[in-house]
Amino acid sequence: MFKFLGKNKVLPSKTDDHLDDNDLYSKLKTKEIDIDQLFKQTELYLDKRSLNSIFKNQDFFPLVNNEDLTIYKNKIIDFYFNNKNTKRYRQKYGQTYKKITINDFNLTSIPESIYSFENLEEITLSDNKLISIEEGIGNLKKLNKLVVNNNDLSNSLPNSLPELTYLELSKNNFLNFPLKVFNYTNLKYLDLSKNKLSKFSNGFSKLTNLNYLDLSNNELSDLPNDFYNLPNLNYLDLSFNKLSKIHSDFSELTKLKDLQLSNNELSDLPNDFYHFPNLKYLNLSFNKLSEIHSNFDLPELKDLQLSNNKLSSLPSNFDLPNLKVLNLSNNKLSELPSNFDLPNLEDLYLSKNSLNIIYYTNFYKLVNLKFLDLSINKLSGFITNLSNSINIEHLNLNNNSLRELPDLKKLEKLKNLSVSGNPLERLPTFIELKTDLPNLTIFNYDPISTEPNENSLVKLNPKKKSQNIENSLVESKQKTKPNNSYINRFRSFTNIFNTQKNNKDEFLDVVTEGGRKTKKKRKIVRKTKRKNKKSK
Repeated sequence: MFKFLGKNKVLPSKTDDHLDDNDLYSKLKTKEIDIDQLFKQTELYLDKRSLNSIFKNQDFFPLVNNEDLTIYKNKIIDFYFNNKNTKRYRQKYGQTYKKITINDFNLTSIPESIYSFENLEEITLSDNKLISIEEGIGNLKKLNKLVVNNNDLSNSLPNSLPELTYLELSKNNFLNFPLKVFNYTNLKYLDLSKNKLSKFSNGFSKLTNLNYLDLSNNELSDLPNDFYNLPNLNYLDLSFNKLSKIHSDFSELTKLKDLQLSNNELSDLPNDFYHFPNLKYLNLSFNKLSEIHSNFDLPELKDLQLSNNKLSSLPSNFDLPNLKVLNLSNNKLSELPSNFDLPNLEDLYLSKNSLNIIYYTNFYKLVNLKFLDLSINKLSGFITNLSNSINIEHLNLNNNSLRELPDLKKLEKLKNLSVSGNPLERLPTFIELKTDLPNLTIFNYDPISTEPNENSLVKLNPKKKSQNIENSLVESKQKTKPNNSYINRFRSFTNIFNTQKNNKDEFLDVVTEGGRKTKKKRKIVRKTKRKNKKSK
């Protein structure tokens, strides 16, 4: 197999029967190799990058205008599939092809000679202009993978593909679910995302081998009755649709491990919905949920996304023994359950709610918590020192009403503390002196001064606060060497800041070096002098 990557450059595949030379054209021209070696391959890969390679050899075709890419692409297709000069090579070696890829070649139909390659197992025809897949492809009895993404397909599919297990039809123009797919009973992987699907018919019960189904980014408002008769389904993506309700039979998908339902119009879920014995990932974010039920039966759940809903309270019995990530940001929570029984929870997101106080019992059992985001709430105090959550490494308290911080001495693993947008009078002495937490980095506060004074709080223009937060992260890398994944999360908080409007509050800046602090002061002095001159 050859992947053409530029002028006269050929990148060989990892297969044994490939050409090692990087200049195919020169080899052809000097007769060091012949055209047999072009066709005697197991894979054929053609895409737009192949335009500057073998078709400089005029022994098999006339010279074409390099600027006319459409003609050039047609010449390539003709060379491999229709040209009389290469017909005998196709007949001699074409049966060795197992994979054919033709991407971005403006194909409006599939070259008919492909249907004679009886040993083909995989075909990829993405980024073309196909409006149908002809019945002739059904002659390929060994075909098990078909990828036809980003074309103009709307309905026409072959009646039978008996060995097909993998089918991608994303980014096409399907309005209704293509019924002929129900004939492909060996399917294991089906992707119909980013179409215009609004209606379904019964027939899913025939796809008993299906384990991956992506129907995201469509216009679905309901699901057919037999949709839940998919006994081997592991992954289901229904995000970015118009679903307003979920049927109680959903729990019959007992082998489901990953369920994506974000960005729909769900306002309630049936009681039986929370019974999935194998589910590990559940995404319900960006819906209209006002409550969730307490009868959880999700023993394997690791990641639960409930952000951007309308939740005003949580069930008192929040029992998810293996949960590691819980996202409740951007809801209407004013208090937390008294008993978060989540012993394995590591990441907890509670930003953009209405929390005003944290009690000792809220986090008592969160012994493995590492990342805690309480930013953009109404917190005025803590009736706890988070002493049981001794593994916390990253704590975000930005944009609250805190005048003092809780006692954090026992959080020996704490690395990053963010406190901007709070009316803090001073930091605790042990933080300023770094006696108990030597590896701690404070974001958006001046940790140099041990006594509160006017210079210890530096005013920050709200428009520049995002840049300062990122600068502080860069400055602290050499000292703390924090985990990159956590750094990215802290940087993501700045995106929240940028979206806030009419915020006239003054923010605290990070000043970690005396030199930088001096520069800040000089800038402030210069600005005041300019203002005085203008007033005169």
